[in-house]
Amino acid sequence: MADLGCGGGRSIYFFNKKLKINYYGIEYQKDIYEGCKKLFSSLSNVKIYNDNIMSYDFLNYNADCFFINDPLKHKEDFDNLIINTINANNKKIIYFILINVDETKREIFNKYKLIESYKYKTKGYYIYSNEKIL
Repeated sequence: MADLGCGGGRSIYFFNKKLKINYYGIEYQKDIYEGCKKLFSSLSNVKIYNDNIMSYDFLNYNADCFFINDPLKHKEDFDNLIINTINANNKKIIYFILINVDETKREIFNKYKLIESYKYKTKGYYIYSNEKIL
């Protein structure tokens, strides 16, 4: 699982308690990255990187699940991130877990399979796969 814009690592910390798989966190802000890297320094299954998610270097990690807690302000940037991620993984099924991503940014997923969603007021989560719906 790759957490794009992982911040302090809250999501990775939560998921790692439940499921021991390989996690990749990508955080752009150097000071936040340093704290997150220190938090997971003793775990061999968690790797934290100081990088810009728009460089798409995370695509080299061979993740099949991408966690996104709305790190991008502009819809066009979000659309490019998702399109490039899907295109790079076009031969396998991948999943996106979106947390608090507004509806206009989620429009890109209208043609893909919604696995599950939960919304409370303006907050919520959505899980999609890159499987196209008919």
